[in-house]
Amino acid sequence: MVSYNYRHTPALQMARKLIEEGRIGDILTFRGYYLQDWGADPEKPLSWRFNKALAGSGTLGDIGTHVIDAARLLVGEFEEVNAIVKTFIPERPLPAGRFFGPSGAASTEKGKVDVDDTALTMIKFASGAHGT
Repeated sequence: MVSYNYRHTPALQMARKLIEEGRIGDILTFRGYYLQDWGADPEKPLSWRFNKALAGSGTLGDIGTHVIDAARLLVGEFEEVNAIVKTFIPERPLPAGRFFGPSGAASTEKGKVDVDDTALTMIKFASGAHGT
């Protein structure tokens, strides 16, 4: 189970209400972003998010699922998806001690990042709308 907490924010709920009431017309396009900057620093220690064995996926499965959920909430089901994923930072310092997270002390030894850290998508919705 995943808690898509953003779907319950007042802004998304208001947007959904306006769409359902037809007050903004047909949805033709969707553009969504989920930006995080803590992963942009190559000196941040290797965390579970950058380890496929612990995370299970890369950026789409980690934070991308939240914007995907918002798109489905507001526009509907996907018919087609095309994505490009990339790993910009292929290795990071290993965490020092027992802590395995995005902040904290780091060692001088490096560990391999084996998941992508960015993704771009193009979506065709079942409704005929398209999005990124």
